[in-house]
Amino acid sequence: MLFDTHIHENLFSGDSHLSPDQVLEEAVEAGLDGICITDHESNGFKTYVDEYEDRYGIKIIVGAEVLTRQGDILVFGFDDLPERVIPANILLADVERAGGVAIAAHPFRKNYRGIGDNIDHLADLLHGVEGLNGSTSDRNNYKAIESANYNNLPLLGGSDAHRPGRIGKYITEIEAEINDENDFINAVRSGRVRPLYQHEGRYLPLKPLEEAEAV
Repeated sequence: MLFDTHIHENLFSGDSHLSPDQVLEEAVEAGLDGICITDHESNGFKTYVDEYEDRYGIKIIVGAEVLTRQGDILVFGFDDLPERVIPANILLADVERAGGVAIAAHPFRKNYRGIGDNIDHLADLLHGVEGLNGSTSDRNNYKAIESANYNNLPLLGGSDAHRPGRIGKYITEIEAEINDENDFINAVRSGRVRPLYQHEGRYLPLKPLEEAEAV
């Protein structure tokens, strides 16, 4: 199944210029089977899932993008979101106890919002790394891919869309049937995910890492 695993809509992400209808319309147009809504510090969109799934016929998994002292982390299956910025290891331990998953978002983006090399000492608590992020440079995405490979962590892809025309730029291919949040969590935990990028209307797997030197 094809999922864009990092999207912000404007009901619960104040910096997004995408309405829920715009999100779903673009997702359908991109040929996706599902999306993940990952608003900043909020999983409030959960109350709208049934309505929009019925309207558009694709799956919606709701997580949150949580800012920690080390950087942003995507969390799923974890409802007790912190009310203040806490250390990444504390959030990750809480997510693990809840049976959820935690994914390092755009870890090497140059805006102090990625956890960067902290992946190395947080790897035992992480469940994946966003190797392709639609708002991050190719070079910094490849740094994330190298770090994930070094730490033996699954890779995912997401558009990180906040504006129209971005959804589906990068996506995650999931080798499992995803009907609900638990299916998604199990797929990530078992590594049945890989990032794809959009090229001339098709989704393709990653280029070899050595090609990053030419980017």
